[in-house]
This record gives sequence, C-alpha cells and structure tokens, in this order.
Amino acid sequence: YANGCSGLGKGVDITVDQTPQITNTPLSQTICSGATTNSVALTTDIVAASMVWTATASANITGYTTNGTTTIPAQTLINSSSTLDSVTITITVNNCSPLNTKYKIYVNPLPVMTSSSSTVVCSGNAVNLALTANMGSTFDWLTTNNLNTTGESTTPQSGNTITDVITNNSGAVQSLAYTVTPTSTAASCAGASQTVNVTVDIFPTMTSSNTIAICTGDVVNLALTANASSTYSWIATDNVNTSGESLVAQSGSPINDVIINNSALTQIVSYAVTPTSTGASCLGTQQTVSVTINNRPTVTSTNAKTICSGDMVNLSFTADMSSTYSWLATDNVNTSGESTIAQGGNKINDIIINNSLSAQIITYTVT
Repeated sequence: YANGCSGLGKGVDITVDQTPQITNTPLSQTICSGATTNSVALTTDIVAASMVWTATASANITGYTTNGTTTIPAQTLINSSSTLDSVTITITVNNCSPLNTKYKIYVNPLPVMTSSSSTVVCSGNAVNLALTANMGSTFDWLTTNNLNTTGESTTPQSGNTITDVITNNSGAVQSLAYTVTPTSTAASCAGASQTVNVTVDIFPTMTSSNTIAICTGDVVNLALTANASSTYSWIATDNVNTSGESLVAQSGSPINDVIINNSALTQIVSYAVTPTSTGASCLGTQQTVSVTINNRPTVTSTNAKTICSGDMVNLSFTADMSSTYSWLATDNVNTSGESTIAQGGNKINDIIINNSLSAQIITYTVT
C-alpha cells in the first residue's frame, strides 16, 4: 500500500527447520590430566546436516582444539590446577542450535606429593614418614635392596605412612631411595612419583682414647672421635683430691677441663662420654675415659756447690719422685765451660774455668 493505492499481493514462504538434536550418548567424557581423549564423531537426527563446533576452557586447561566440524579429534589435555576442570564444546547444526548444544570433556587433576622427600632414622627404628599430597590420595611405595640393610620393602606397599623398620648392618651410614606414587581418591588418577631418600644412621661408637695422663694444672685437651659424625656430652665423677673436673654435663670436643691435683699422690678422674650421631641424633654407647693427673716433681738436691777452676761441677740431681732432668747455665763472661744450651741427664758435668782473679758464680736452671 502506497500513495493511497493497494499493491498486488505476493505470498512469502518461510521454511522453519526442525530443531536438531545431537544423538551421541553420552555427551561427555572424563580423563586424567595428561591422558588422550577419545575422538567423537558427532551425529544428529537430521540427515546430511552440517555441523560445526567451538571449544572453550579456563586457563588451567591446555592442549585442546578450539574449533572443528563433525568430529571432535583425540587430544591430550593438561589440567594444571588441583581441582576438576573441563573443556566445553558448543555445537551448531545447519546454523541452528540443537536442543543439546554442549559436549563436555572433564579433566581430572593429578595429585602432587607435598610430604618431605627425605628423612633420617636410627638403625632399628621405623621410617614413620607420613605421606601427603595436594589432594586426597592413596599412596604406593617401595625401595630397591641395599645389601647393608634389612627391613626395607622391595615389593610394592600401600598406605599413607612408610612403616618399614630398617636395620643398618654396617658400620657406616646407609641410604635407601623409596619411590612413592600418589593416586587421587576422587578419580584414581596417578600422579608423578616422588623419590624419598631415607638415611639410616648408626649408633655411634667412640674411637678416641679412653685414657690420658696430664700434669696437675694442665688442660685435659682430649679430642673426642667416633665412627660416625657425632656430637659429644661428657661429665666427670667427683674426685675429692682434685679440683676443676666438670661435675655437670658438658658438650663438645675436646674435654677442656683444667684439673688440679691437690694431693701428693697421682690421681685419676673418670669421665663418662656419650656420642650422639649428627644425622638422626642416635644415642651411642657411653665410654669411660680415665684421666691421670700427675704431680709436678720438685727438685730436692742441693741448690749450691763450690768447685775449683778447671774442676767438673759433678752435681747430681734428685727429686721427690722419679724424674728426668734438663739443665742449662746463664752465661758468665768471666768463665768458660758452662753449658748455655739445654742439656739432659741427672748430673751437671760441665768443667768450668774461672778466667778472672776473683770467685765467680754461675747460675744453672734445672727442670
């Protein structure tokens, strides 16, 4: 109708296509991260239909194909998160949206181990390492045989704690490498295996001397050693004839007490020394160390003698206990023959000449 006139009528035919329906069943599949999907040939209830699709997913999903026609191809998908995620595929049939427009690919995450990858135990003790992951999981574990240990599981075990009781049959620290594999409880997806290193420490044995002799007033200064890296604690039993020994526990090496012998006789102070391994704090066997404190000898022979020029001094030494002696003279410019470098022996045997017209004195130091 225009300008007051009616035009000629014309019929318009509108074709209304039926609403298509995707006939694949089911319209989803589920995989573990890192696995490959099954390819899917899409089908519909419309004969010779034209189908196209597009895929979308969160940033956690990688590896998917973004678009295609008719067939959704096999693809390896990675879910980098710790929760279930998916790829959504939207399908169009003959440019129409079907009643069921979506195909879903669910990607379960893989568990990741979060428990420690190493532990140290004492020989004969259980490993007792609790296993954990970043999601609910079960755990399988085993180790390779170590010829120097017994008790380790060399066949697969299951559980959330490594419970092996391992005995170290050698005199040195031993190591075992366990392979631990987590499997998610929600989807039974196996995660990457973790290597757990178990160090089996020994109970240290002292290797340093259990006796030492010192002079009164000296430091014991006994370095402590064991057959494994260790720390040391030590304490003395009280001796009423000595002073300076530690009667409360001390730690470290060497034994550094300065001990005084307050008697006229040789004394012995007994120390109890306990080593503890530095690896697993394994308490070793206690050692008794006997420290002998000797008195210092006192010279008892005369401290003065007169001789004629050209004669031998011939002064014999004595002391209050069996002793050896060293002696030397202070130089006198008016005499010759005196020993001004240290000599040994129990008698001064210098022959001394007085080169002056007056009596001279030579001073000897006897030790």
